[in-house]
Amino acid sequence: MRILFSSLDAFGHVFPLIPLAQAAVRADHEVLFAAGDTASQALRSAGLNSTAVGFGIREAFARAVGNVPVDPRTMSDDVRERAIRTVFGEIIPLSQVQALQPVIAEFAPDLVVAEVGNPGAALAGLSAGVKAVRHGFGRGHASVGNPWAALSPAVREVLGDACVDSVRRTPLIDIYPASLQPDDLDPAVPRILLRPVPFAEPGAVPGIVTEGSGPLIYLTLGTAFGSPDVFRAVLEGLSTHGFRVLVATGPSMPVSVLGDLPPNVVAQQWVPQAEILPHADVVINHGGSGTTLASLGAGVPQLFLPQGADQFINAAAVSDAGAGLTITVPDAEMIGESVTKLLGDDYRARAQKIAAEIAAMPSPDDVAARLVEFV
Repeated sequence: MRILFSSLDAFGHVFPLIPLAQAAVRADHEVLFAAGDTASQALRSAGLNSTAVGFGIREAFARAVGNVPVDPRTMSDDVRERAIRTVFGEIIPLSQVQALQPVIAEFAPDLVVAEVGNPGAALAGLSAGVKAVRHGFGRGHASVGNPWAALSPAVREVLGDACVDSVRRTPLIDIYPASLQPDDLDPAVPRILLRPVPFAEPGAVPGIVTEGSGPLIYLTLGTAFGSPDVFRAVLEGLSTHGFRVLVATGPSMPVSVLGDLPPNVVAQQWVPQAEILPHADVVINHGGSGTTLASLGAGVPQLFLPQGADQFINAAAVSDAGAGLTITVPDAEMIGESVTKLLGDDYRARAQKIAAEIAAMPSPDDVAARLVEFV
C-alpha cells in the first residue's frame, strides 16, 4: 500500500507522525512524507522518503496581516485571534491543497495520513478520491470544539461542502492519554489510540546527564517559543539549589544569549531529548505537546512555563492531574520553590501512573498494521 503522510512545516507537527511513518515502512508499505523544508533533515535521519511542499507558519501569518514579517507572540489579542483563524482555517489549507494535488497525482497513494493541523492534506486526498485519516499531536483533537476543524467559507467555496464536512468525520489517530482528555470528545469521530513515541535525531548525550551528583533538571522551551528572558529567570531560580541543569535553547537561539554559565549548567542548542528524559528528575518546559507527552511517557514531573499555542492547555491538563505545576509569569523564586516541590514522591508517582497508561496504548507497529482498514 502507498501512504502519503503530511504535516505542517514545524517540528512540533512533524515529529509526532514520524514513529507511525517508520512503522508503516517496517510493515512494507511505500511511504512518502510531505512537509516543508524545515523538517527535511529530520525526515532523512528517520529514514523516510520526503518531499518539500508548502510554506512555514510564520510566512502564513505574514500573509494573513498583509505580507509583513510578524511574530504571532507580539500581536494584540484580537489581531492574533483573527490571524489564527485565517492562517489555519484558510491560508494554509488552501495552499496545502494546491501544493499536494500534483504530489497525489504522481505518487498515487492509497491513503493520506494528515496531521490535524494540516486539514488541507486530508482535503487534497479526499478531493482526489483518496481515503484519509488524521493524526493528532496533542489534547482534544477529537473534541466537539476542535479549533483545527474550523475551516473558512472560502475553503468550502473551493472544495464544496461535502468534501469539507467529510474531513471532520475522518478517523483520528489519537496520541493523548485518555485520563488527560477533555470531557467533550465527539462520538462521531472514530478514534484509533496510538502510543506517543518521542522522536529525536540521534546524537551524543551530554556528560552532565550521567555524571555528577544532585537531581538532573532538563530545561527546554521547544523549537519555536524560546525566550532569553525566560531562560535567564529559570537559571536564576535554580542557581542556589545544587541541581545539575541541562538546557536546550533551540535551533533559533544561540547558547551565548544565556551569558556565562556555572559549572553545574550545560547549555546546547540541540540535545537528543528522547534519550535524556529517562535520566531527568524534573523537566522544565513550555508545554508543547511533544515535550509534554515525551516527559509523561518517561514518568517525569514537569514545571510548565507556557508561552502560546496549545501550551496552556497541556500545562493545565498535567497540572490538574497532579503530575506537574504551572507558572504563567516566570519568577526566579517561584521556579526554585516549584522544582523543589516537584522532586517530591507524590508528583513522580502521579507522573509514573500516566507513564504506565501511555505504555499500555497500542504501539506504532500495532497501528501501522491497521492502516489497511481505512482504505
